[in-house]
Amino acid sequence: MVEEEPKLAPPGAGLSLVPHLLLNYWLYPRSMAKFSWQRSLEKLQRETARIAALAAPLTEEQFYKRVLIKPLWGIEDSSRFWSVGMTIEHLVIVMRNMAAVVESLSRGVVPDAAADVAKVKPHKDIAPSKEARLAEFQKTMEDAVALLAPLEGKAPPDKKYRHPFLGPIPAEGWVWSLCSHQGLHRLQAERIIEGLNLK
Repeated sequence: MVEEEPKLAPPGAGLSLVPHLLLNYWLYPRSMAKFSWQRSLEKLQRETARIAALAAPLTEEQFYKRVLIKPLWGIEDSSRFWSVGMTIEHLVIVMRNMAAVVESLSRGVVPDAAADVAKVKPHKDIAPSKEARLAEFQKTMEDAVALLAPLEGKAPPDKKYRHPFLGPIPAEGWVWSLCSHQGLHRLQAERIIEGLNLK
């Protein structure tokens, strides 16, 4: 049976006004005031482990079963009808992209191409095994941490790259965004699994 698509905003539509304002004028400034490069990378590792643990008991069918969740603060409307597997695929794409941004800024180079939320959405038609997807997820996180750990303090503070929701931010902001994004989508994975009604 063909899965019915709910009517959601298109990819790249952004956040609604209140989450956007809270992110820009409260959460991000407060977080950056006490930012730690090392603690952020540790959070990235923790959240990756938590997501993998959530996914481990799922069958292949459950892993790729899409569930419509209620709106979640910080997640675009278009991302509310995903599976756990799609969520993890998205995180793999974003970890690679954000790590590359930080590495470039650390060399004093602002990437030319604009960050485009619509281009980091998962592919509904590509579904490797759960085991392969989780192995890729773990390896991508390890590669990101290995790349980013030695770069602390190396980026010129005036070099900033535009974040889709936050505007131009420095390397530290991108590291914070990376670990925060991982935690946000861990919440999404939890809600998807709740919606699977596994009991």
